Amino acid sequence: GVLIALTLLPVQLAKGEIINPLSIFDSKYRKYIGEFILTYSLMLTAIMISLWFMIIPAIVVGISWSLALYYLLDRGMNPLQAIMASNNATYGSKWTIFFVKLTMGFCFMIINGIMGALVGGTLIGSILLVILIVTEVSVAISVSASIWGQLKDNVK
Repeated sequence: GVLIALTLLPVQLAKGEIINPLSIFDSKYRKYIGEFILTYSLMLTAIMISLWFMIIPAIVVGISWSLALYYLLDRGMNPLQAIMASNNATYGSKWTIFFVKLTMGFCFMIINGIMGALVGGTLIGSILLVILIVTEVSVAISVSASIWGQLKDNVK
């Protein structure tokens, strides 16, 4: 249930909801466990199969289906409907999503490298790196919320 609640954070942010940290333990999220596992398994299996063909198809499939869990949990779709809705919603936006996430990843890597070189090996440095990682996770969730907020209604 906690993983499902954490997965829904971008959806809640896109709606402008106030997030209570203790709400991740609510029992309402446990009712989605079966559908969540099925959807995630279908997504992961397809991405792994596409990796056999090369890395580019795996990236395309991963981006195409990146919103599927949000459709499943927020819109109450079944796993196949959620995957198809995600594919439809990301149609025409895959390059943008790819470059936004690639740029974000490179920025995080550069910042982490600089911070690690400056303060690595000390207790204060370790604490600063943990704070930096928590900040980066917050930024990544915010980017996912922005993508969801812009693309959620692109479904036919």
